[in-house]
Amino acid sequence: MFNHYQKKLSLFAAACSVGLLSFFQLNAATKQAASETQIQYLSGKGSDSMVQWDFLCTDGRNSGKWSKIGVPSCWEQQGFGSYNYGVLFYGKATAPGIPTEQGMYKYNFKVPEEWRGRRVRIVFEASMTDTEVRVNGKKAGVHQGAFYTFRYDVTDRLFYGGKDNLLEVTVSKESSNQSVNLAERRADYWNFGGIFRPVYLEALPVQFIDRTALKAEMDGTFRAEVYLGDGAPKGAKVFAQVTDINDKPIGKPFETEVREGGDKAILSSHFDNVKLWSAETPNLYKVNYTLYSGDNAVHTVTEKFGFRTFEIRKGEGLYLNGQRIMVRGVNRHSFRPESGRTLNRTANYEDVKLIKSMNMNTVRLSHYPADPAFLEACDELGLYVMNELGGWHGKYDTGIGKTLVGEMVTRDVNHPSVVFWSNGNEGGWNTELDGEFAKWDPQNRPVVHPQGNLNGLETMHYRSYGETQEYLRGKDVFMPTEFLHGLYDGGHGAGLYDYWEMMRKHPRSGGGILWVLADEGVARADQNGRIDNYGNYAADGIVGPHHEKEGSYNTIRQVWSPVQIFPEVLPTDFKGVLQVENRYDFDNLKDCRFKWSLAKFASPMDAKSNKQIVDKGEFDGPNVAAHGKGEIKLGLPGNWRDADVLYVTVVDPQGMELFTWSWSWKPKADYLASSQKGKVDVKEEKDKITASVGATELVFDKKTGELAGVKQAGKTISFGNGPRFVAARRGDRSLDGYVDINLENTKAVDRIYNEIKYPSTLTSFTSKMEGENLVMEAQYFGAMNSVKWTLSPDGKLRLDYQYGYDGVVELMGVKFDYPEENMQAVRWLGKGPYRVWQNRLHGTTLDVYDNTYNDPIPGESFIYPEFKGYFNDWRWANFTTKEGHIIMANEKPGSYLGVYTPRDGRDALLYTLPQTGLAVFDVIPAVRNKVNATDLVGPSSQAKQVSGPQNGTIFFRFQ
Repeated sequence: MFNHYQKKLSLFAAACSVGLLSFFQLNAATKQAASETQIQYLSGKGSDSMVQWDFLCTDGRNSGKWSKIGVPSCWEQQGFGSYNYGVLFYGKATAPGIPTEQGMYKYNFKVPEEWRGRRVRIVFEASMTDTEVRVNGKKAGVHQGAFYTFRYDVTDRLFYGGKDNLLEVTVSKESSNQSVNLAERRADYWNFGGIFRPVYLEALPVQFIDRTALKAEMDGTFRAEVYLGDGAPKGAKVFAQVTDINDKPIGKPFETEVREGGDKAILSSHFDNVKLWSAETPNLYKVNYTLYSGDNAVHTVTEKFGFRTFEIRKGEGLYLNGQRIMVRGVNRHSFRPESGRTLNRTANYEDVKLIKSMNMNTVRLSHYPADPAFLEACDELGLYVMNELGGWHGKYDTGIGKTLVGEMVTRDVNHPSVVFWSNGNEGGWNTELDGEFAKWDPQNRPVVHPQGNLNGLETMHYRSYGETQEYLRGKDVFMPTEFLHGLYDGGHGAGLYDYWEMMRKHPRSGGGILWVLADEGVARADQNGRIDNYGNYAADGIVGPHHEKEGSYNTIRQVWSPVQIFPEVLPTDFKGVLQVENRYDFDNLKDCRFKWSLAKFASPMDAKSNKQIVDKGEFDGPNVAAHGKGEIKLGLPGNWRDADVLYVTVVDPQGMELFTWSWSWKPKADYLASSQKGKVDVKEEKDKITASVGATELVFDKKTGELAGVKQAGKTISFGNGPRFVAARRGDRSLDGYVDINLENTKAVDRIYNEIKYPSTLTSFTSKMEGENLVMEAQYFGAMNSVKWTLSPDGKLRLDYQYGYDGVVELMGVKFDYPEENMQAVRWLGKGPYRVWQNRLHGTTLDVYDNTYNDPIPGESFIYPEFKGYFNDWRWANFTTKEGHIIMANEKPGSYLGVYTPRDGRDALLYTLPQTGLAVFDVIPAVRNKVNATDLVGPSSQAKQVSGPQNGTIFFRFQ
């Protein structure tokens, strides 16, 4: 028979040479076709294609009556039952108030007559939670565990041909097995009920291939375990043919005999020059298995796979294909606000693309197995996967746990993206199950205990910067499976640079996995679609519930970019050569593209201030191997310094932009220059000076030296009362910068920033005309040292100021007042588009940005970028208000524009900061995460010890 198969292959090769046939077309044409598994969906394939079933919910909304429901779905999102956030009943097997409704489903369907005589199974990809299945009144089975695929043989329960079949399913939201509830439902996420993944029938031959489990190594070794249903027929053999992803055969077919009645075949082969799979090079192959009975093809199945070898080398690191790799990852729930846990193929692929867009290479499936389509996307697009058994803090008992481990592993064992099995989360592991994974997995992937230590991998969660250093000094590889908790606008990118520099340079670091990808805010069907994050519990994402990008998104993109470009500041003798570092584990930079552009920025007074690209180019990357360093020569034109900014963008081998770097060399450009010319008129009174030029009238307070009033064309612009010194530090911090552990309620005061009271007393004020300019100077005792105002005939107002403070600060600068209720928008030039914190400066690009006023409540509204906060390296800002325009320009590189005070969530778990109006800062605060205060998040998060005078220059114009 093998010779016959070889003859077919030679015929195939000839046909392919003239482009006539595929291998499988030839197989069908020259021999009795192997029977493939046939699928008939009873439900839709996802949230975008639900099929209506009859439904009755026993309690909660719309209960006690038969109606319709879309399947698959979470019934809460279809208007039934009750909502429940799991942590509310944490640790309680049962308790009053736990929703216990059942959903009763009915669906009529027909089965083709052609299926008579075949083996038919009903498959549920997942149902939450206990699921009893009946077909035509006969019980098929009961399944426990919400996130696992299960199937029942219903061959002898079906009517074939034109007669209707009745499917009845009863789903209990709470399991009768209390360990299932403790593992899956007393958890920090929304609990749902329902058949939330697809349901279908599969028709198989009487003798069939039930499942396969393969091991394809980096050296080209291939070994497959092929499990047969109902035993092998007489004269059984299993053939296998490996092809590339386009069905071109790779190597020769190979076979093995199976004794009659046997249920397992093992095939092995070896292939030369295979293309290896990694997150950077997701090369996939197919293997086609065919079960033969004598000379008759009985059943064929096809699997995708990749050649790769993954291992934890104890005390050394994580190795893929012989190369040490670093995990740059994120935890991910299967979730959408409107559909809960029910997704579709598009949504699963969108999540993988979103993760990869942040230059990540790893995802942890928290805290349960994901949809099959998600793993397919990880295989195809390239992500390493930690596949997790349910168990948030509670754990499955050993009996049900063994069943669920088997269901998870047998479903996902052939995915090359899966490199870890996770046995639960944060103590939710049953150690009696640790050895169960290998029983189903010929690759013997490492099993991990998130927040524990197993198999030489320490994964402790949420360690401070110093504690992380201590863990890295241990003997085992350290890879936190959760770190830098992302509550509201904290964590994630805030502190990541410091953590990552420490991690990537340490020989026993495996990298880390951030918590979490997206806010898990449900669109409450009982509250007109209000997004409910259950307070601060689910508001932890890098992106919002609808994947609105938050400030950390771009920070992570830059810090974790596998290509880094230096220096941060161009040298004065820059000649168009930049240094590059290749942080890929496998890719060479010659496979990347580099794009550069030069641009000029318009004036802030222009109606549409933006930039104009004046020149650009692109080129292939240099020949720099993974983990190497080199340089790029941009080939800039000789007049490149006439531009205002240089951009360089790196595009990866798959065509995805990694990041765009920007450099500027004109920090003192006169952005507010004007050709208009008027005359400065001055009116001096006892307590004030009124100066006017053109349509602008300004009032200065002689008792304070501050700008006291503005009118433009006779209309008041309520800007002024400045500059005034402002500074603050954490409420638990001593004058020397140390945290006072003796304070009562330290956990509250470490989130509150108290304004430093350091008044300024005017000691002298003078005014005079210097040529055509009005010059006013004020001297102070206290925080402010001096202020100098200069009003020019073109209407431009210049402020030179100096202040001084010696001590520990976490916020420091000068401020002005303007009523927030009058603010409408700002167009600004600086490094944006998002606000920054002292420990989250990366990820910004110099450009002109337009921000409309907003004031979102973190965790409740999701408008980004936020209008209020601290903005990096600003050059100018044109504020649009109800009263007119306030235009400011800055001459001090590296200072921050303060736009009111950033808002925290209602529970103020991250920060409470003083009100600072419109301000210019030399020091801004870091931001903490949910677990660690700022002093625990690394060098960039520390308070500043400042001393000596601080100088600044601001220009103003009013329109």
